[in-house]
Amino acid sequence: MPGTHAFPARGDDQDALTGELQHTLAALADVEFALQIQRERLDCWPGPREQKDRLAAQAETERQRRRAPLIRRLDALQARVIAMTLGNVLH
Repeated sequence: MPGTHAFPARGDDQDALTGELQHTLAALADVEFALQIQRERLDCWPGPREQKDRLAAQAETERQRRRAPLIRRLDALQARVIAMTLGNVLH
C-alpha cells in the first residue's frame, strides 16, 4: 500500500537508503559505545583526578570528531528521505 512505509520510495532506492541509514546509525552507536567504555575504564582507574579529567576531555573531543561526519551524513540522508517522500506525493 502506498504511504504505509517509513520511506515511501520505490524499489532499490528505498532499499539503498534504508541500508545507508542503518549503517550510519550503527556507526554512531559504535562511537557512543566506545566513549561509554572509556568512561567506565576511567572510573575504575585509580589515577589522579586531574589526569582522569584530562583523559575524559580527550575522549569527548575524539567522540565529537568521530560523530561530526556521521551527523552530516544523517542530515544528507534525511534530505533524501524528504525528497523521496515529496517526489512520491507529487507523482
